[in-house]
Amino acid sequence: MNLCEYQGKNVRVITTDGQKIEGYVIAFTDEEEWDETDPEGNSISIENDEGIIGIYEKEIKSIEVMKG
Repeated sequence: MNLCEYQGKNVRVITTDGQKIEGYVIAFTDEEEWDETDPEGNSISIENDEGIIGIYEKEIKSIEVMKG
């Protein structure tokens, strides 16, 4: 999954535990940018009415760009 391509877009994410999260992807973080204290892998940050939510790639079951 190439999370970088979703930066700057409105998305709908379904997580591996069944949560649905919708919002605007404000950041993509490559696993190489993390230091040794947080080696969880690639992630995106989604902003919505609930605030900013960070989601690791391994937690994403599906992701799609929302139209409009």
